[in-house]
Amino acid sequence: KKKNLSMNRLISLRSEQDIKELLRKGRSLENYLFRVVYKNKAAGGGRLLLIVSKNVSKKAVVRNKLRRRIRERLRKINFQSRDTDLAVLVKKPAETETSKNFYKELDALYEKIPG
Repeated sequence: KKKNLSMNRLISLRSEQDIKELLRKGRSLENYLFRVVYKNKAAGGGRLLLIVSKNVSKKAVVRNKLRRRIRERLRKINFQSRDTDLAVLVKKPAETETSKNFYKELDALYEKIPG
């Protein structure tokens, strides 16, 4: 049977307590498109939190598109293999950024995360 590489509920950061802890105690990296907060954990694979506020775009379609692009990129670079909780906060310029620059900036931040 082929292994399913899709991002499912198991790797989404859901618990309010875990989210608060990550945002308070996690380390932060940032550029003009994203702010990434990360926190290493003992084991269990990486969990992901995507935050795209209405300040980025009033249109849900646009916000969801940004979430899908980020999720797909992290899936392709095998984010799940790291034992790191990761929050990606999207900034307003990401709405109008080209795909090439969008992925380049996301990859640059991801590469800076230790571990």
